[in-house]
Order: sequence, then structure tokens, then C-alpha cells
Amino acid sequence: MEALNSDVMYSFYRGDTLFCFTNIDIPVTKIIKNHPYHEGTKICNILNPNEDCIIVSSDGINVVINDGEAKIFTPAVEVS
Repeated sequence: MEALNSDVMYSFYRGDTLFCFTNIDIPVTKIIKNHPYHEGTKICNILNPNEDCIIVSSDGINVVINDGEAKIFTPAVEVS
């Protein structure tokens, strides 16, 4: 399902995985409101899971993409 379609960022999800892409080489910040997560869910970028995580808020998901990178978010798995 499409989550966001703007001039500078495209995002979609399949199941509980959110894919985010940009077509420019400067930082892009967008709030994604159409997503499959509940408020309070911690999602992490599988390409950088230790440093790139977001807590889903009631406003949506604040995604920042730098230098044309792609991000693929999934719910964080807590290891005990």
C-alpha cells in the first residue's frame, strides 16, 4: 500500500515493512501518516538497526532521509 507520494519522497508498505526512498541528494524530512503501526511502536531501519529507530507517534512517523539513501523499517525486536 502506498504510504506517501511527494515530489521528493516515495514510501509504501507490505505487511509490517515500510520502504522509503528519495530522488534527491539532500536531506528530506516527511511525516508519514498512512502506515500499518500502532502508536508507541518502535520501528528500526534494517539497514542500520542500532542507530536508526523511530517511535511511532499519534502524528505519524517522522522519516529523515539523507543523501539519497533508502530506508526499510520493521518493528524492533527486543532481545532479552
